[in-house]
Amino acid sequence: MYFTDQWSIMQCCLVAKKGNKMTIQLTNSKHIARLAGFLYFLLIPLGFFGVTYVTSALIVSGNAAATVNNIIASESLYRLSMVSALWMNVVSIVLVLVLYKLLEPVNKNLATLMVVFLMVGAGIAMLNELNHFAALVK
Repeated sequence: MYFTDQWSIMQCCLVAKKGNKMTIQLTNSKHIARLAGFLYFLLIPLGFFGVTYVTSALIVSGNAAATVNNIIASESLYRLSMVSALWMNVVSIVLVLVLYKLLEPVNKNLATLMVVFLMVGAGIAMLNELNHFAALVK
């Protein structure tokens, strides 16, 4: 099943409430799960580029001077790495909210705990990007 228009994308993220009962139709939960899977697949290239590839290309273990020279030589690559890491955190926040919608009917307390833990972790990771930005300040 493919999303044919914007309305169907919005519908897949809605959970129907009837009185005190929470109901999710099978097609809605499938769409939510597929959206979560797509977001997981989106995390793979962002994480690989921002965390693995650029780190291995620019950082020389045990040699700070060579690392600084590499960062100065390819500053745009270093900046793209920071943007990629920030986007990875944004996508993971959206992912956890989609997973919350999917898992809330199963166990609301654990789904809420999942959201809290990821929000704290993503916030810390985004603040940690300030350390990477500090390397560019002269």
